[in-house]
Amino acid sequence: MVDFYFRPGNTPRPLAVAVHGFLANKDRMAHWGVSLAREGFIVAVPTNPTLADDDRNRAAIVGVVEAGRAGEWPVPAKTDGRVALVGFSRGGFETMLAAAELGDAVQAWVGLDPVDRQERGHKAAAAVRVPGLALLADPAPLNANRNAAAMLSAYAGPLQVVAVPGAGHLDAESPRGNGKFAEFEQPASEFLQRVFKL
Repeated sequence: MVDFYFRPGNTPRPLAVAVHGFLANKDRMAHWGVSLAREGFIVAVPTNPTLADDDRNRAAIVGVVEAGRAGEWPVPAKTDGRVALVGFSRGGFETMLAAAELGDAVQAWVGLDPVDRQERGHKAAAAVRVPGLALLADPAPLNANRNAAAMLSAYAGPLQVVAVPGAGHLDAESPRGNGKFAEFEQPASEFLQRVFKL
């Protein structure tokens, strides 16, 4: 299941796929769908097909990207072929896997307090050469005490890593009433505007 967000009009736009974290679904990433659409993307926000099979989830993300680039998304919007992958928590790891597979088909990766599943992300990160941004909450159990550090240190492309002091893991997912979501949303927006010249 995939929700789509985009502004009306026939202007070709880049694609963005925004992927949720563990034990969540597409509804938890709706704010990112709205935010990225406001920036000028055609946004797909999928519910991953499994809870624990990273390879199936990666394949599903790749499938969403390939369908969008082929003009097969069921929405009245045109793509310009460029792609951003945005992932929260475990979705940050799974979008890293997808970015490694997609190679030149992806132009940017954004990790929203990513969590590296069983510390497997470093191999994928070493194959990702596009501009990247990682926004990190404070170390805590929900982000495995920031265990994505090894994955991020292996990232092959230009990567900006930004800590958000005082932020909890779930603040990167959606607004929670403490204002911290904006500290993830604004730098992600500015980064994507620079990369895609929106």
